[in-house]
Amino acid sequence: MCKILLLLCASASAAPVPYLHVEAAAQRDLRNQASLPPLSANQPADLVLAKAAAGEIRVFQSEIAAQRPVFATDGTSAFLRFDGTDDFLALSGQRKLTPAATVFILAAPKSNAGFFRGLFACAEFGKNDYTSGLNLDLGPDTTKELSVINLETAGSQGARDLLQPGRELAADLPFAGFHVFTVRSEIKPKGNQVWLDGIPLTPRDRLESNIGMDQFVLGARYYSNDGAQQPFVGSFLHADIAEVIVFDAALDEKDRKDIEGRLLAKLPALNAF
Repeated sequence: MCKILLLLCASASAAPVPYLHVEAAAQRDLRNQASLPPLSANQPADLVLAKAAAGEIRVFQSEIAAQRPVFATDGTSAFLRFDGTDDFLALSGQRKLTPAATVFILAAPKSNAGFFRGLFACAEFGKNDYTSGLNLDLGPDTTKELSVINLETAGSQGARDLLQPGRELAADLPFAGFHVFTVRSEIKPKGNQVWLDGIPLTPRDRLESNIGMDQFVLGARYYSNDGAQQPFVGSFLHADIAEVIVFDAALDEKDRKDIEGRLLAKLPALNAF
C-alpha cells in the first residue's frame, strides 16, 4: 500500500509556478506585507507589486507621476487603468533567457489609435522586444474594434494579424469588455500561438532563439527602429489590465486551460464593475 501511495504521489503533477504574477486585486495584501501605504480607489499607482518564483516580490513602477496607471477597485475586483497617452509600468530585473514562454493577460482594451499599442512586452536589456523578447499588441493601424492582435518574438519577427474574423471569430469584437489573452511561444513550426478567451487564433512559426526577460513592460512596448537611439518605452495602450501571469516555459494544454478557466471566471465581475 505504501509503495502504491508513493507512486501515485510521484505521478501527480504539481501546478506550474509562475515566473512572474501581477494581480491588481492582490495589491492591498502585498503592499501591507511590504509595509507600503495602501492604494486608494482612483489613485495613480506608484508601485505595483508582483509575485515571483521562490516567493520573491518584484516591483513594477513608473517614476513620473503623470505616467502612472490609475488603480481602480470596488473592494473585491480591481484593475489598472492605462490612458493610452503615456501610462505604463516597467520592471528591470535580473538577466533571464528562456527558450519558451507562456503569458496570460486579463485585460480590456478601450481603443486602438494604431502604431502597435502594447498590452505586454519583455526583452533583453537594451534590445528591441520584437527581436529579443516577446510583444503582444494591437497592430500598426487604427481600428474601431478589437480586430487585430499582433504577436512578435525573437525568432518570429514582423507584424502579422493573428485575429481573422470569419475564421476564428464570427465578427470583430467591440472595445470595452475584459478578455483573456493567452500566448504560448516555443521553437517549432506554428510555435507562436495566441488564444482569445480560449479560442485559438492563427499560429505562426518560431525559429531557434531565446526570449529575454530582463525587462518587462505593461501597457506599452519597448523598442526603437532608429539605429541612433536605444530602445525606449512607447506605443502606449488605452486599456484596463487586471492580471498578468508569466511562465518561463511552454505550458501543456491541461495547465493552459486550467489557468484560462480561472481567469475567464473573473470576467463577469470585472465587466460588471
